[in-house]
Amino acid sequence: MNIEHSALGISKPMFAITEQTIMIFDIIFWAIVCLLTVELVVAYLEIRNAKHFVKKYWLEIIMLVLMPIFVGFKILKITIKIIKQIKIMKTGFKLFKKIKKS
Repeated sequence: MNIEHSALGISKPMFAITEQTIMIFDIIFWAIVCLLTVELVVAYLEIRNAKHFVKKYWLEIIMLVLMPIFVGFKILKITIKIIKQIKIMKTGFKLFKKIKKS
């Protein structure tokens, strides 16, 4: 979220990130994409039939194509889950205080 702050509509990052950190995250992401690509190539070399390959691995192909597009949305989804958990904890704490008062 901090690396892609402008894509999420945030004017400036929450905390400073060095270019080295951004480069490390990019390397990790593209290494994963490369490994998934190699996995699909190996799977195709085993099958050697394009129609059967697409029929069997259609989901992996779509995920590999859309992965660079939706990487920001995945980070946003994780952040939303954390925010929801914080709100639940806050509500639980307020209820605990009310119960303790009575």
